[in-house]
Amino acid sequence: MIITTLRSVGLASTLASCALLCASLAGCGGGVGALSDEPPAAMAAARATAVPQFDAAGPRPRVRPFVRNGVTALALSRDGQTIGMVTSDGAVRLVDAGGRGAVVDLGARRHEAVTGVLFSADGNSLVSVGRSSEAEVWTVATRERRLTLRGHAQGVRAVAGSSDGRLIATAGEDTRVILWDAVSGQLVKVLRGHTDFVNALAFSPDGRVLASAGADRRVLIWNCASGDLQRTLLGHANEVDALAFAPDGNGLASAGEDGRVLWWDVALGRQILALDAQGVAIHSLAFNAEGLLASGGADGRIQLWNMTTGRLDRTLTGAGAAVNALVFKRGSGDQLFVGSADNRLAIWDVARGVLR
Repeated sequence: MIITTLRSVGLASTLASCALLCASLAGCGGGVGALSDEPPAAMAAARATAVPQFDAAGPRPRVRPFVRNGVTALALSRDGQTIGMVTSDGAVRLVDAGGRGAVVDLGARRHEAVTGVLFSADGNSLVSVGRSSEAEVWTVATRERRLTLRGHAQGVRAVAGSSDGRLIATAGEDTRVILWDAVSGQLVKVLRGHTDFVNALAFSPDGRVLASAGADRRVLIWNCASGDLQRTLLGHANEVDALAFAPDGNGLASAGEDGRVLWWDVALGRQILALDAQGVAIHSLAFNAEGLLASGGADGRIQLWNMTTGRLDRTLTGAGAAVNALVFKRGSGDQLFVGSADNRLAIWDVARGVLR
């Protein structure tokens, strides 16, 4: 069994490179510029034009503190060798996925929660978002911040990206979903439709659809190419904290504070199943390559669901603290990385039901 407690792990001196992951999206049209790596004068000018001002006539969500502790989000590199991990104390780290304890700290801001993380498609960058309202793009090899994407008026809670590496989506406490050009850092589109905090984002595998969800209890389905709102999915009784598309793109899972996992036919806008997690808030969802769905609860349990039958396959226990982040090893459904509120990163052997 290997469990990494991150406060006690020494930092590795170097990590040359990692091949990196992203999520799914096809191209959208151009838009207002964000911030790129230009000389100071140009950067100042870019800031002035890049930040869309908060729409005073739009929805103003009530201010609430971010309550997640410990590990808040995980991402896995495309080659499966490196985990990108962010925590509530402001750390952005690269961790050896083999459980050998090697950690590289990218030196992010301390004491300001980082809430989401994403690997780029080309293997050179890591994107992190958090309470600062900015998205930061890090060069992995040099550990330097390459771009800062400024467009949100309040803290950012979620980030996702396209499988072709062209787009990044961010969303959070100003209720807006923003699409960015992942290479240039240009702002592409601002999607408006939520009336409260946005907690989760997910792109369909074919890149045509973006799902967003949050404190307004709704799941919104967007057409990426046009930016139009296609569907509004209603069914949750409380905040939605997690979204995950099935590997084949034929279904979307959502979950949150009401302790249920809802399974949707996105094309029809219809709820297919409602899975009962016994009333425990669910903070994270992840599919493996075979379509098994893992849900991580506030009670530390990980439930594995067979989405064909709609039945609970098994339950993994032993983490103790709330499960905030889940990610399966690519190409294998047997290895599950788990980030918990007690600041630990654990690796489960799903097939055997044991911690590595």
